[in-house]
Amino acid sequence: MLVSLFACHSQRKEETNTMVSQEPATATVTPLTTVQHAQNFKLTYHKKFKKLQVFYKGDTLVYYLIAKGETLPEGINKEQSTIIRTPVEKIALTSTTHASLCSFLEATDAIHTVTCGEYFYDSTLLQALQSGNIQSFGNSVSINQELLFAQQPEVMIATSWSETQLEIYRMINEAGIPVVLNAEWLETSALGKAEWVKVMAALLDKEALANEKFQKVEEEYQRLAKLVENTPQSPTVICGVPYKGTWFMPGGKSFMSRLLLEAAGNYPWQQDSTTGSMQLDFEAVYPVGVKADKWIITSNVQSLPELQARDERFTDFQAYQQQEVYSNTKRTNPTTQGNDYWESGVTHPHLVLADFIKILHPERLPEHKMHYFERLN
Repeated sequence: MLVSLFACHSQRKEETNTMVSQEPATATVTPLTTVQHAQNFKLTYHKKFKKLQVFYKGDTLVYYLIAKGETLPEGINKEQSTIIRTPVEKIALTSTTHASLCSFLEATDAIHTVTCGEYFYDSTLLQALQSGNIQSFGNSVSINQELLFAQQPEVMIATSWSETQLEIYRMINEAGIPVVLNAEWLETSALGKAEWVKVMAALLDKEALANEKFQKVEEEYQRLAKLVENTPQSPTVICGVPYKGTWFMPGGKSFMSRLLLEAAGNYPWQQDSTTGSMQLDFEAVYPVGVKADKWIITSNVQSLPELQARDERFTDFQAYQQQEVYSNTKRTNPTTQGNDYWESGVTHPHLVLADFIKILHPERLPEHKMHYFERLN
């Protein structure tokens, strides 16, 4: 639990109202940015600081963002608060999606050290990694804390999946490197996920640029959704492939389910209440899968024969037989494990939505060339 992870820096959501008296007595001012879609963070602007709250699985982490050179505002206890000086110039990242936030804000020079370099797709990031302008403090499996401390980033952006990782982040935070937990992956809408760029913007003092660019993404996303809003027929679509015997199917309240709905697709598990992935066995998916019109995969499958080799029963599926299987493998880097869907896809949800509309209703976007996805042969 985060309360035990950053004991002095967090509070439970339900306790927030009872702890108002412990907050700095500084009135809010006109915000430099507002949050419309994301549910897992909140930004408020005060006279001498910004307050970032990250909501993570029932807990709240609080960060005070204070301009470099500013004295500590009255009411903020240095020993009991997570303080980040802005603009941050040296960031440690643990995911390619975090790198995309920097790229979106034209701030890749702020990326100081990473654990995800082997998954970079962007050629600019790869060149910076190879030249040493971006350093490494481990890989996607393990963090080298000694390297991290030696490289002295001003903040670390982390995505937590396990209690073990949370414990590592707690130790790093206590050692003096503020750890901002990125809960973008818990959002239930594609625009909500993309809006986490505003957290990075607050750290970099780039709110104006974030507002301008995000608004364009938002408007294009909404334009595309409206394009298929009254489509009379919705093709049935399934997602993914089994992994080690379990089919991780998007839950009915997940961002992927919502994306499919906004692309005018008929997703069989739309009424499910799961916000993440459902864990289904093959037998539960098979009777639905064999009838599905379309099949969308985000698991690096590159051909129909490869799919058949995984399980002969896939050849029973209508989408397989009619070559209506699509994979997010169009933008991959042949020299690395990089896949741009997992990098820039989070900040460009309008391109993902356009691809889905092209897959499900090609007549509505006749000129669109798919960006992340391709039809498998």
